[in-house]
Amino acid sequence: MKTLKYIVFSIFIAILSGCGMSNTGVTSMASSSNEINILAQKPDYAIVKVLYATDRNYNSGAPPNQSYGINRASISYGFCEVSIPRHHIIGVTEQPSFLKLEFKEDPKKHVALLGVTPLAKNVFFNYLVSTVSNIPEKKTFIFVHGYNVSFAEAARKTAQIYYDLNIDMVPVFYSWPSQARTSAYTIDEQNAEWTQTNLKNFLRKVRISGEILLG
Repeated sequence: MKTLKYIVFSIFIAILSGCGMSNTGVTSMASSSNEINILAQKPDYAIVKVLYATDRNYNSGAPPNQSYGINRASISYGFCEVSIPRHHIIGVTEQPSFLKLEFKEDPKKHVALLGVTPLAKNVFFNYLVSTVSNIPEKKTFIFVHGYNVSFAEAARKTAQIYYDLNIDMVPVFYSWPSQARTSAYTIDEQNAEWTQTNLKNFLRKVRISGEILLG
């Protein structure tokens, strides 16, 4: 591994300043009507909307957890809706437990991927610019997962980080085609190398000018 060494094997969070996003390629600033409502509260759980960019293959018509696969594709964009249960424990991504006879995700109990909505590139950046412009800090963060991670896992983790840290930023994640299994380390390594150009172009598109944190 070279430039993506730390991105592949650890959490990568880029803090983006809104002042660096005025030239994202969007022809004009989106109106407030294009702003995404990041956090919505339900009686038993919260819903976090996270924006995404991915160069995984899209599975049209598949359920949310299988919306994007493990194969390489051109970069695409959208947003996900992820539930955070009312009794969520900080640092834990609650999932169904066979020991508790839980066989499917329940938003009242689990951090669950509820929906995936693809967006055209210009619509995605309009949403991003508008949403960032309408929060006091005018910042966002980008989560890039490591190896052995699926698209759905990346979405859930991004929402959990946003919720747990209680940060006034716009949550975004970038998901490259990890195979999401430990036996496919070699393929993950190759795909991590392959994704570098797409990731660099995406980060350049949002014009990073802020602090980069590696965990």
